[in-house]
Amino acid sequence: MDFASFGFIFRFLPIFMILYFVAPEKVKNLVLFLGSLVFYAWGDKTRLTMLFAAIIFDYVLALFMGICKKRWVRFIFFMAGVTLNLSFIALSHQSSWVVPAGTLIYCMQSISYLSECYRGTVQPQKDFIKLGVYISMFPQMNLGPVVGYRDMEEQLSHRKVDVEKVKSGLIRFIVGLAKKVILANSICVFWNTVSAANPEDLSTLTAWIGFASFGFKIYFDFSGYSDMATGLAQIMGFSLKENFNYPFTATSVKDFWSRWQISLSVWFKDYVYIPLGGSRYGILRKWFNMLLTWLLVGAWYGIAYHFYAWGLWFFFWMVLESSFLGKLLEKLPEHVTRIYTWLVIIVSLSFFAADSISQSMDYIMVLFGMKGVGLVDRMALFSLKSQIILIAVAIVSAMPWVHNAAQRLRNSEGGLGMAITRVSEKLFPALLLILTLAYMVKGY
Repeated sequence: MDFASFGFIFRFLPIFMILYFVAPEKVKNLVLFLGSLVFYAWGDKTRLTMLFAAIIFDYVLALFMGICKKRWVRFIFFMAGVTLNLSFIALSHQSSWVVPAGTLIYCMQSISYLSECYRGTVQPQKDFIKLGVYISMFPQMNLGPVVGYRDMEEQLSHRKVDVEKVKSGLIRFIVGLAKKVILANSICVFWNTVSAANPEDLSTLTAWIGFASFGFKIYFDFSGYSDMATGLAQIMGFSLKENFNYPFTATSVKDFWSRWQISLSVWFKDYVYIPLGGSRYGILRKWFNMLLTWLLVGAWYGIAYHFYAWGLWFFFWMVLESSFLGKLLEKLPEHVTRIYTWLVIIVSLSFFAADSISQSMDYIMVLFGMKGVGLVDRMALFSLKSQIILIAVAIVSAMPWVHNAAQRLRNSEGGLGMAITRVSEKLFPALLLILTLAYMVKGY
């Protein structure tokens, strides 16, 4: 079920929240678990069986690991759990390369739980409902964030729901919904036109504008769903770590990935890169571990050659930055390093957006003026004129400027700043929600 749908906003969410808040503290986990199963079944009933099977197997395998003292026996149970969850991912293909996000999220969280139990950093969860909540909690099922079991273990048993959390969580949900409905859905219109055209019919400027709009679309999609998930979790008393931290302010590729889908980067670092050996066994082994990790990151977004190429693209730049480029970037002005990062990211989108590697190569050639109809054409000029306001709003929304200005107003000692803050905090979310719902009615 999509958060940005009337069925979720006006049917599922109100009913669930009423049941959740009237339920006694001891029953809230059960309500959340059953609500999450309903949410998942609403979207696709056939995959509900796999989700429930994953929870049962994870529960049993972890208990066996807790009983067994011999490490090699625990390792067998652990690998059985990993294999099982990977098989669920393989069985969940909707097409030749797309894996449903919900399946990826709950399988990754299952592997996180099993890994921590195998290492002995946490005790196996004996309460089946609590484990079910951790693996299947519906706010995360669209696009994450992926949450490690250690970060959730205490909150599964003890969390506090209060008015301030509900208020801030609701505002966070509205902002995320607006990002998805207003910004992501609007700015992708030009990209849809570009992607439908043959690369040979595009000008260089059209290609750059198109891929920039595609980058903004992905950002507002992903960060919007993360905001909605964080807000919903906050309403229910949970605290999830931030998943995005203004990635377009990054001054290197490494910095970008410390700001973009942070939970995903942390998961692959904790459960792939470090277990492989990290950087402990020399430079060649480090590069091999990085290579395998980035190929898997590419596979997370889609099981196709062009996604593997996308992962290899970032592997290449990460190797350069860890070797010598990173030290050079530290000596350059910030605006120069930021432009460098933007260029790397925009070119990477030629792999992400394409249907094949050959099409990716065509896009790259157009971006650098080696193919297409020239540097500038009428489509580019028309798009700049028609999309300039939307592009400006997207840039401002993707940067920390508004947040920083609001923070300064909040911290101001003058009466005017405090008055503006109080009025805007009450008025802005309501107006934003009305505008977002209007966009949804119009079918954006």
